[in-house]
Amino acid sequence: MLWLMPVVERVQQPWTQTRPGVKWQFITGGIAEDGDAPQPGLTMFYQEFEPGYGVPRHKHELGDEIITILEGEAETLMGQQVSHVGPGATLHIRQGTVHSFRNTGDGPLRVECVLSASLLKSEFFEDPQAIPAAY
Repeated sequence: MLWLMPVVERVQQPWTQTRPGVKWQFITGGIAEDGDAPQPGLTMFYQEFEPGYGVPRHKHELGDEIITILEGEAETLMGQQVSHVGPGATLHIRQGTVHSFRNTGDGPLRVECVLSASLLKSEFFEDPQAIPAAY
């Protein structure tokens, strides 16, 4: 049996502000709620960060993550490695790797994310609402 993914028009997907300076647009999948158990699958979403904002240190127990920088500049932390990346850079973050990033540019940071799990479930090591500090 051939399974076909439905066509999703990105421009019709809503943006949601999850915390100050950060908004999300899910194409497939979503954020796991309490009690949700992500399964193998795919979650794809876009994020946009205002200057200085980002995602505090966290990890995903299920699923590798691919993050591609579409616009802007970021400082990233993957494990112990700090990198400065810009448009066109793609990060492959292995399941269970502690990672974080923040917008270091003057304009918006726009990223595309794909996670090999049916839902996005994160374990944070700092307040998820916190603005990440410089590494």
